[in-house]
Amino acid sequence: MPYIYRYALIVSIGGFLFGFDSALISGLVPSITQAFNLNQLQLGFVISAPALGAALALCFVGKIATYRGRKGALVLVSRLYCLALMMALLSPNYTLLVLARLLCGVAFCSLSLSSMYLGEVSPSAIRGKLVSINQLSLVVGLCLAYIVNFALINTLSHYLLAQHLWRGMLALELIPALSWFILLRKIPESPRWLLSQGLENQAKLSLRQVLPNTEFLNTWSSLKSNKETSPTSAIKALGNLFSWKMRRLFIIGFFLAFMQAATGMNAILVYAPSVFSQLGFTENAALLQSAYIGITTLIFTLFSLYLVDRVGRRPLLLWGLAFAVLSHLTSWYAISTAPQRLSHEFLESLEQLFDLSLPLVVDSVYSSKSALEIALAEYLSGPQLALISQQQWHLAQELNANLVLAGLLGFIAAYSLSLGPIMWIVFSEVFPSSIRSIATPFFALLASLGSYLSQLLLPWQLAELGAANTFFIYAANGFVALIFIAIVLPETKNQGLEDISRLLVANGDA
Repeated sequence: MPYIYRYALIVSIGGFLFGFDSALISGLVPSITQAFNLNQLQLGFVISAPALGAALALCFVGKIATYRGRKGALVLVSRLYCLALMMALLSPNYTLLVLARLLCGVAFCSLSLSSMYLGEVSPSAIRGKLVSINQLSLVVGLCLAYIVNFALINTLSHYLLAQHLWRGMLALELIPALSWFILLRKIPESPRWLLSQGLENQAKLSLRQVLPNTEFLNTWSSLKSNKETSPTSAIKALGNLFSWKMRRLFIIGFFLAFMQAATGMNAILVYAPSVFSQLGFTENAALLQSAYIGITTLIFTLFSLYLVDRVGRRPLLLWGLAFAVLSHLTSWYAISTAPQRLSHEFLESLEQLFDLSLPLVVDSVYSSKSALEIALAEYLSGPQLALISQQQWHLAQELNANLVLAGLLGFIAAYSLSLGPIMWIVFSEVFPSSIRSIATPFFALLASLGSYLSQLLLPWQLAELGAANTFFIYAANGFVALIFIAIVLPETKNQGLEDISRLLVANGDA
């Protein structure tokens, strides 16, 4: 087993690139906007194009992994990413930049490919730790990009015109991208895939490179007894995934993928600047958000890496989800019980809306939003009260900022300890080899779509339901996930992949 950690680090560079690019681009918004004179909608396409590219790539990456192998698919993805980066650097106009960014998203489907690969080559005793390196690499990429944005943008601005600054920053990505492409050629192919192709000698050689001698004979015997003579077609594999005998696996995959978004990680990232503004750090809100979120995510991802093969997947998921629910309820309580103050800003926003002067005492304090509504009802009609937006009500709130911040960071910690990394571990373990190359990208696609929908609905939720109710909904979603995971997910720690598949597929279905 001398090289397995090296292979895991090489494969996980794709996760690093995903995190690095996602955070780096946020610091380049002014430069890109100036370079191409973009409006907000055009800028949104530039920023979000990789997410769309990843979703499109997940539709066919499983088939590539089936017919070209796990290593072959990773090498192809890394080559495309290098080409996309160079295309972005040289883009002379907005259209080509969007197309290049769309192609960059292809690399981000490497998260599902690498979890599939590491799940198949890792010794059972450390499989969870090795698959978790993906998530750790992503977090390290995020944190490093925040540092790069802070440290280099001002430095490079002395040497590059503002409209070319983004090219200089994106050029930094070529270093890890090219390294990833070169290093991937040094990893062995998955022995399970090689055996499915009838390449028995190569499969045995590959297995010896990644397993200790004490585990080699048992694993090889298990692989031989479960050998597939040919790869399952994508249509047949997808049909098997939806079959009745796979219902437990489908429920596990669906709930893990859906709940990654439904518990509100994206909502936390969007709402955090308002919290820091309440703390009085208006000018540095974005930087502080990055620092707090990045540090919390990194620390608890490291905890997950340490605990996942000691404590197990199921306990971490259940305790993590329970703490996530508690954290959301903390934020809900802090916001819903916050007293209301008739601030100058709140009164001015109302007077602009209704074009009248309200005879209310500035800085009067009310125990709750309903108490303030009763006071305003003396001067405003019901339809007028209904016109006051959640953003305006927010101007009157006196949040316990420390309590809200504790809830936000508590959820980030819980997510980083449980749902964030463990979803990929479970995906790498529970699916039978005959459908793994289809099932893993399929549920990764569901997770991506769920993430997109949560971002799409968040502005409406905050405007129509308010922040307190939004957090309560996320807490309820987390509770539902907790119940279902407790019922359907067994512990998979220290079990062979074939044993896990037999347990989940045949249990009650034989």
